[in-house]
Amino acid sequence: MRTDGNLPVGPLMFWSAVGLALLHTGARPAITNDLHIYLAQGRWMVENAALLEQEVFTWTAQGEPYINATWGYCVGGWLLHQLGGLDLLRVFNGLMVAGAVGFIGAAARARGADGRAAALAALYAWGLMFQNTVIRGQTWVFPVFAALVWLSARPRPWWLALGGGAAAGVLWNALHGSFPAGIVWAGALAVGAALESPPAGEPGPPARWRAATTPALIGLGLALGACVGPYGPAIWLYVFEDSALSRSRNVGEWLPPDITHFEGARFYAALGLWALLLAKDGLARTRRVPWADLLVVLGFGYLATTGTRFVAWFALASAAPLAARLSATMSAERGFPARLMRPLYGLFAAMWALFVVKGLSPREAGPDDGGTPAVLVDALAADADGGRLLGAPEYGGYVSYRLWPGWLHSGDIRVWVFDDAAWSIYLEASRAGPGWEALLEEHGVTHILTWAPFHGETLQAAADASPRWEKLAETENGAAFRRESR
Repeated sequence: MRTDGNLPVGPLMFWSAVGLALLHTGARPAITNDLHIYLAQGRWMVENAALLEQEVFTWTAQGEPYINATWGYCVGGWLLHQLGGLDLLRVFNGLMVAGAVGFIGAAARARGADGRAAALAALYAWGLMFQNTVIRGQTWVFPVFAALVWLSARPRPWWLALGGGAAAGVLWNALHGSFPAGIVWAGALAVGAALESPPAGEPGPPARWRAATTPALIGLGLALGACVGPYGPAIWLYVFEDSALSRSRNVGEWLPPDITHFEGARFYAALGLWALLLAKDGLARTRRVPWADLLVVLGFGYLATTGTRFVAWFALASAAPLAARLSATMSAERGFPARLMRPLYGLFAAMWALFVVKGLSPREAGPDDGGTPAVLVDALAADADGGRLLGAPEYGGYVSYRLWPGWLHSGDIRVWVFDDAAWSIYLEASRAGPGWEALLEEHGVTHILTWAPFHGETLQAAADASPRWEKLAETENGAAFRRESR
């Protein structure tokens, strides 16, 4: 606490960063391919009071058993949607990201970082995360991971570290299958702490072991907690199989960040910042970055180079170490006179309250808000009470949400549900090569829903040119067709 009558600027910066994260995330539109299939699953589970473990929404994988690793997110999302629609989901999602940013700032402060450095770390985390902040289970576990970062920021009683990790594992397991990221992070912290030189006058191994205890217990608790759920330890097999399948099918978020795109440029800029800081330490023949922080930055930095989905985890894992590194080079904050800062705090509080209320207020979605093919699906619903639809996985969830059970889609973004044979039907038809119409007739397809970026010059053009397919509607995102001989 300051005794010279001045107030620090760090808290003002920090709460502005939290407000920015809340405003940006909460105001984003709902993206079809990341939300509606989970809402459809959540609705089914709530209405049937059972865990959905067999495919019901598609004709290519009808009856296929699968592990529903996001069951908690599906049910929670549907219940929130029932209470307040997409608007409540947007606000809740914003609170999840803002909470993650807040925990990161708190973790930096718990490590003794300057308030300004903690605020910059919070802003850094949000700036790298925001391409991964649509409404989805992964976003809902960001604050869980960030809370563990805060928990590990200082030595904790064994029961708190183990219990906190276990509680996080149970929750993480129910919402999203990315919990191995937390275990890797905790392991890196524990190993790094064990490599650290002991304080002067203390024997080496015991001091190192004590420093490694908190992250090691968090990691152990997380690993045990992740096994508490309807699938037990089998959830681990699902996670690794799904990861391999997503990579083999070139799902976008599993591809390396593209430096020519904004999200890739931000990530590589962050890597450049870390390279500069580490090089500066090397030239000065000092190592201010502890081993634990170094292993986390290098390990999660490498993971992020292999897939865009890991950029958010890199952001959350490396933000508190960045705050500590920045704080070490900052002079002590002198602050500003209280007579100036108190009105400034009030002004910023009023400004952010206005921005957040205005940005998160309910709004009427447009006909294709977030790329949702509402116009095209309306045309399908008006044409028939049901049918077999072939369309892009990006649209499959919305079709299931709107038209099931009368309509069955060819697939959606849940790649783990569809085996190679089911997946190949869509790919082969999308190419619109010789025999594409016979292939659709063989599988009883009555309608087509195209996605312009992928089908514009192939399937959509072929259906346009064929006398056997009638166009029902078209937008800039795609078109809907029906087969005349159905």
